Amino acid sequence: MANFVGVIACDAGLPNLPYGPTVDEWRVAHDTRFTEVVGPIYEHWGKPVLFYRFHPPRHADDPDLTGQDSQARRREGAFHAMEQRP
Repeated sequence: MANFVGVIACDAGLPNLPYGPTVDEWRVAHDTRFTEVVGPIYEHWGKPVLFYRFHPPRHADDPDLTGQDSQARRREGAFHAMEQRP
């Protein structure tokens, strides 16, 4: 029997914010999504939930074709939300 439940980001559904949010705004958005989706998975199985793939896409309004800065803020916000959870 596994000691954790694995999900990918699309299982939880990525928050959809307009272009340009701060790390803290992403943290709040991800925390809300985790409460709605990941929390019930944890409660159902009683095991830690592991994100084994987290690759947010580039925002369509990002003028930088690489999307690196906006993706970095999005990921950092998600990691801050994750570290606050049990």
